[in-house]
Amino acid sequence: MSKRESLNIPEWLKFSGDRQKSPVYFIDIRGKNLNLNNPQVQRELNQKLKDVFKKLNPGNFKGPGVIKVHPGEPKNITYLLPELVQADISFLKEKGINCVIGDTTVIYSGPRGGESNPGGDVSAYTSVIEHNRWSQKHTGVPFVILDRPITSVPGVIEFSEEEVLRNIDSPGYYQNIYIAGAIDKAGVIFNNAHLTLHGLSPLALCVKGLAMGGAGRKGKLQIHANIIVKINSELCKRCGTCAKNCPGQALRYNKEKIPVLIEERCMGCGECLSVCPQKAIEMVRRGPIKWGKGADTFPRRLADFLITLLNGRWEGLVNVGHLYTVTADCDCNNRPQKPIFSDIGLAVSRNPFALDMLATRLFEEQAKKDRANYSLGNYALVFESVRGDYGIVVEPEVIRV
Repeated sequence: MSKRESLNIPEWLKFSGDRQKSPVYFIDIRGKNLNLNNPQVQRELNQKLKDVFKKLNPGNFKGPGVIKVHPGEPKNITYLLPELVQADISFLKEKGINCVIGDTTVIYSGPRGGESNPGGDVSAYTSVIEHNRWSQKHTGVPFVILDRPITSVPGVIEFSEEEVLRNIDSPGYYQNIYIAGAIDKAGVIFNNAHLTLHGLSPLALCVKGLAMGGAGRKGKLQIHANIIVKINSELCKRCGTCAKNCPGQALRYNKEKIPVLIEERCMGCGECLSVCPQKAIEMVRRGPIKWGKGADTFPRRLADFLITLLNGRWEGLVNVGHLYTVTADCDCNNRPQKPIFSDIGLAVSRNPFALDMLATRLFEEQAKKDRANYSLGNYALVFESVRGDYGIVVEPEVIRV
């Protein structure tokens, strides 16, 4: 058992009479019809990002550096652009900090899944990295699977455990969490996240990206712990797609009946919800919710987990929100998607909650403007609980770039 740490929220993050907003820099590309695959456009955006990083005044960074991303799936074509993390790489190199790009394995099935990448063989994952232009050949720095020590880079970031137990005295749900081995070793984290909707969250951006993407396998299961599958018998066509794709083999399939859930095997990962062609599956609460914050438990769990994960790490954190090619499902879906509305821009902040709050507002504005029938529902309630339980500033002070 690792030693127990006290929860430490830095002063610049605490809500007070003098501090009610956190700076969020916004690079606005709305209405400009930019081709983000154009190298000249990418160079200009990287320069703007690098200028913002200098304005953040992050203090004395200490390595090693991890540029956290979601690399997408093989058939996904709207994931975060690898070319737009060059600013991160350049900035860290100028600070004298060696860095890697990385993400963890996932608990659903597929080439990035944990079962497809046992400790000594990560070829399935690296094939995705090569295909989606995240390899060192494309970016200039190594890609590390953050919970697979075999991908350690000697002299840059070295770790020997897939996940590490951290014990924090926290007012939230998570006081004992499992984080990825490389995240535990990181001195600096540039948390790059791509804005999408999500079947469980319902917003996927900086909070979800680092909470779920920085967790080890046990940590991911912790976050999903109170959610299970519910199948709508009227919509279900008994195709068996959900059962075939369930990584925990929690659905027993009989073509004459709707699949039967084996509850003790269900990890709540949402893979079945993602692949169901009839949209006959939803994820529902299992058992009492220990913090009593109502129905929106998954985003609240993400927030709680992230705050615990970042204990003692806030000074080395920079968040970058990529608000373009926004899709109705997250980048975990291994299929092509189309953007639901026009590109918005890029946002940068040391505070992931303020950045995500700005993104929710920009999402709603763009959806309304483009007449896209999508909504984040009452996701904003999670910000109220973060400020109420932890005293963290969540309101963004928008600085346009």
